[in-house]
Amino acid sequence: MIPQAVDQLHPTSQVTLGILAGGQGTRWGGRDKSMLSVNGETLLGKLVATWGPSCHEVIVNHHAGSAFHAHFADRLVCDAKPHQGPCLGIAALLAACETPLLLITPTDLVDPPAELTTQLQRAIPTTAAGLYVEDPDGQHSLVMLLRKTAAPQILRYVDRGGRRVNDMLVHAGICRFPFTQQLRDADSAADLS
Repeated sequence: MIPQAVDQLHPTSQVTLGILAGGQGTRWGGRDKSMLSVNGETLLGKLVATWGPSCHEVIVNHHAGSAFHAHFADRLVCDAKPHQGPCLGIAALLAACETPLLLITPTDLVDPPAELTTQLQRAIPTTAAGLYVEDPDGQHSLVMLLRKTAAPQILRYVDRGGRRVNDMLVHAGICRFPFTQQLRDADSAADLS
């Protein structure tokens, strides 16, 4: 099956979808997790199909900028220094974002809940730099809604050598958002069934 791009994004939306797909796929023997499929649909395709239509645009952070990723994205961005962890990917997505809000997700999120984006937008305090999601099993910090105004703090953090996501959340003043559903990453083959 040839993946199909989402052809109708929401041009007046205040949210950009930013997908972190720049990892090395270590737990998968170097395989690109965005190409893994569940029920005949790639993880990247499912994210874009679920959250893309309500967003202004889709930006994918990937170290190689493949045609596969370009098919699903309006734009591709790379890290300033590849393979240094997700903080640099988050910084790259924020730098490229043109809307007031950036919804960030890892590419290996299985079955993204459609209602999460709306809940985050309603819950973000006007004084907060953003929200990260905590599900019933604990922190899921790579799913977050950030304000574009958080970019300077996050860029400063990574420019000073910061690489730990939890430290970045504290440094930038990103608040916890309790989500009642469990989120699931594709950490093993069992997670895809």
